[in-house]
Amino acid sequence: MILLNDGTDLIGVVKSQDMREVKIQLTDGRMVIIPTYTIKKIQPIAKNQQVGSKIYYPNPHPSRYLYTPTAYPIKKGEGYFQSIYFLSLQFQYGLTDNFSAGVSTSIVGLPLTTTLKYSIKASDNLAFSLGAQAGNLSWASPKTYLGIGFANATLGHEEKHLTASLGYGMISTLNTKDSWDMANNQNIEINEGRDNNGRLILGLAANIRTGKNVSFQTEFYFIPEEEILIGGPSWRIYNNKKATWDIGVWYVANPGQNFAIPVFSLAFKID
Repeated sequence: MILLNDGTDLIGVVKSQDMREVKIQLTDGRMVIIPTYTIKKIQPIAKNQQVGSKIYYPNPHPSRYLYTPTAYPIKKGEGYFQSIYFLSLQFQYGLTDNFSAGVSTSIVGLPLTTTLKYSIKASDNLAFSLGAQAGNLSWASPKTYLGIGFANATLGHEEKHLTASLGYGMISTLNTKDSWDMANNQNIEINEGRDNNGRLILGLAANIRTGKNVSFQTEFYFIPEEEILIGGPSWRIYNNKKATWDIGVWYVANPGQNFAIPVFSLAFKID
């Protein structure tokens, strides 16, 4: 694949190359000669970019499903912006080829969290990651802290993979009571300590490329202490080489109550 400075992509077989030009035979049989000064990058086509006899552009967001991350890293200098329901907002960026950081909030500015994730590829088909997301309720309740630590293992490749995750979510709230300060004739707030509540979260997710512009994926999360199961299927629709829509239906099941909700998100790659 040859990427040109103007954003054009050419897919084919490079027949010859020198300092001045590159000759490539395109998939439709045409032979094209390209001046080297117009070329941004030449990169090989990975086997996992082939579905049947067709070559597809790679999944621009292999580091995440609709909600949960995979164990795959975000490459250095790349990142993405994502919004769920056009209400949540998050930006993640690769600081190195193994370490990424980001921020998340909503259109009303709460909660406000930061994310750190470290990934390592054990082999071509197996990756692991450790990470955490933590923050507070910003302007609404700045002393209320929340976060989740997680560990992921992803098996497969960027176009077809399965991820198992283990997380622990926590929220810490400050207990206060009002008291009248008679000496100063004013109301004061007395700190009575914090309430800390945490829950174990188990996750399983998968993505499989089914066509040029679509992948099928599923995500499920189980909170054992509450006996709550959340998740379901969704489709990843490739709008172009950088943007994707994740659209699906998730189910919420807990003792005595079951219902379904539509889910969707938009993600855009930055490089």
